[in-house]
Amino acid sequence: MSEGNGTNGRSAGRSVNPWLIDHDELPGWAADNHFIVSGHRRPGGWTKDKREAAKKNGDGTTNGKTDIQDMAAYEHSTFYRCWRSMWAYWHNETVNIHTHFWGALFSISLLVFHLQHLLMPSLTPALPLFIRYLSHAPIFYPASLSFSTANNAPALGKDRAGQAGEWLSMAHVPTEYSHPPDTRDIAGFGSFFLGAVLCLGFSATFHCCSCHSKKISASFNKLDYIGIVFMIVGSFLPALHYGFYCHPQLQMLYTTMIVGLGGMTMYAVVNPIYATPAYRPMRAKLFISLGLSAVFPVVHVCTMYGYQTVSRIMGLSYVIASGAMYIIGACMYAARIPERFAPGRFDLLGASHQLFHIFILFAAFAHYISLRQSYAFWHSVEHISGASAAVGADGWGREQVCSLLDAHRRG
Repeated sequence: MSEGNGTNGRSAGRSVNPWLIDHDELPGWAADNHFIVSGHRRPGGWTKDKREAAKKNGDGTTNGKTDIQDMAAYEHSTFYRCWRSMWAYWHNETVNIHTHFWGALFSISLLVFHLQHLLMPSLTPALPLFIRYLSHAPIFYPASLSFSTANNAPALGKDRAGQAGEWLSMAHVPTEYSHPPDTRDIAGFGSFFLGAVLCLGFSATFHCCSCHSKKISASFNKLDYIGIVFMIVGSFLPALHYGFYCHPQLQMLYTTMIVGLGGMTMYAVVNPIYATPAYRPMRAKLFISLGLSAVFPVVHVCTMYGYQTVSRIMGLSYVIASGAMYIIGACMYAARIPERFAPGRFDLLGASHQLFHIFILFAAFAHYISLRQSYAFWHSVEHISGASAAVGADGWGREQVCSLLDAHRRG
């Protein structure tokens, strides 16, 4: 990709690529961050806007009209030109587009692999090993889990609180001690990946086509916000499933809460009445409430089992890391750091919005690791109880495992 000219300050020069213009040449609907001085794609309708402005100012000379007509050939007024700009030259949306475009494709791949293991398990042995590691076969265990081998499986005795402590100290259990995913597991991972695909896909689409026209930019901006809602809700659902694995009523309570908040936020995004600047504070509060609502179930489950236990049950440290990355990225984006300290220096690379996109990818991956750790814990523990039953122990299932956790909590 050939690189359009960037600037190191407001007086350092202009964009020399004819497809690109500077911030002060943008129409009002396309102007967002004035700290990004150059490298903006010439938006659709730019010629018409310039012509009308020239007429209004009474300086619409023949030469001026000719120049404007020539520039019309460099407008991003079609979807093809918007798509081409993603590959043909570097501009200030290149990083924003590619980070979430490839992130969406990777999320689609993971979604397919996970669903395949439930819908077509007979194909799993035929898949390459590196692909099977991306699905539920064999189970992927993050390094933070402890280790228990086939010869060192925890024995089931009468001291249930002690057994719970042993089980909670495990990090890695071999595949033989793990039962396959059930529908709820696949639905949980599916909702997470669907949310990731929609969020990242809509984001990449918006950033690719935001220069098309005022109407398309506004419509795709709504899709971008809708994708964020799906991402938040989709991340919540599997976390609630594993965090309140032993408490289905609490699962339903918090699921209803997050789905209700998500529905309200989405309604505010798509309703034209609430799209006006006057309702911007309300929209911001809804998104903040939606994101911070995660605090309530996390605090609740920690009061039930304690931080250390929850860390092993649902990978809480990864959940916290994920939330921290979202918050840091959002704060940098809102404060427009670092470009506000050096206008023009980060036009093409390193701007706050680009950093925010990268933080989102890392946060989503951290959340994914937490889900895999949660899955590994519950499936290995339940299967160990079943495997031990074959050698004389009681055949305990989900209810008995939950009773052990409850005994561990009380003891």
